[in-house]
Amino acid sequence: MLRSQKVMERNINSIRRRGVLYLGALRELFIITFTVGLVTTSLWQASSLFNMHLSSKTSDTSINDVMPVMNLAIDQKKLTLFTHAMTGKLSQISLETGALTSQPVPNDIVAVAMSSQASTIVMLEEWAEEGRVHHRVDVIRDDQIVVAEELKLEPFTDASVYISLDGNVAMSFSSEGDGVGWDLTGSKPRRWTINVGPISHMNCLSPDGQRVFVASKVEPPYICNAQTGEGKISFDQIERSCQCVTWSALGDRLSVGDLGGGVQVFDTFTGQRIWQEKIKLEFARSMAFSSDGDKLAVGGFDEIIRVWNLTEPEQPPIRLKGQLGVIRSLVFTASNEKLISGSFNGTIFEWSLANQTCTRQFQ
Repeated sequence: MLRSQKVMERNINSIRRRGVLYLGALRELFIITFTVGLVTTSLWQASSLFNMHLSSKTSDTSINDVMPVMNLAIDQKKLTLFTHAMTGKLSQISLETGALTSQPVPNDIVAVAMSSQASTIVMLEEWAEEGRVHHRVDVIRDDQIVVAEELKLEPFTDASVYISLDGNVAMSFSSEGDGVGWDLTGSKPRRWTINVGPISHMNCLSPDGQRVFVASKVEPPYICNAQTGEGKISFDQIERSCQCVTWSALGDRLSVGDLGGGVQVFDTFTGQRIWQEKIKLEFARSMAFSSDGDKLAVGGFDEIIRVWNLTEPEQPPIRLKGQLGVIRSLVFTASNEKLISGSFNGTIFEWSLANQTCTRQFQ
């Protein structure tokens, strides 16, 4: 009887979680429709024909059963693209052959972060048991579990996970600002805790794992030491809530997209704003720097990816069009000549920046 009750609680929680995620997806799609307005039949047909043309050149293999893509990351060591879908499913795509394999993970994964240099993944699992919700963090490096810890969170609190570029630092933050970090450089992970107060989930760990961008709910966003919370650098220029954020690979630049459609780039050591633009149609939902920090790719609700060359700030951005759905994740390839995007309609496109065309599509 007790076992049946536990199974029932797990199933109910899973259904509730997926329901919330689906409602979030519908909300974003509603915003798109409300903002863009009615699209003429001819434009719709043109977009449909474009997608049909792309699909005819690609494999019929499904990456995520048309589930919204939540996160992308390239493992430079294995030349593999990691994809995380809304259902919690993880997949790997060989950038050399296009071969697809699924990553075996628990069914209750709600957040994933992936390193691009050390074949390291950090996952957050959430489930119901014995009348309460449980959260656990697993860190897997080269298919070996190096951290498996259940978090002690307050009721009705959610969380997310982050990882450094080299995979040596992993962190988890709850919405109450309780952070747990793990230094993975030694034979045994070194653990620490920190509290930064109530936050949104637009936090972002620096590439070296030493600093964290905090999207505070009680003060302007700021950067601080990831282990102590000291050394705050505030960003008073960000007037509306953060919708997406990313660090440059060197950690010297930070880009933030706000609710008002603003896209800004800051010096992370001085807090000075060094570049800004505005997306007229709604706001950015994803962004990524090239490895040299010279290019910034931004995607969002209008289904257009804009790529600015920050060394020529007065020049208009490259515009990549054709992928339907909110652009949820962007990542540059190692050469910075291509960009990979994942959207809410479940597709993943590979773009040539030189030709401004889609070279491969996965769905």
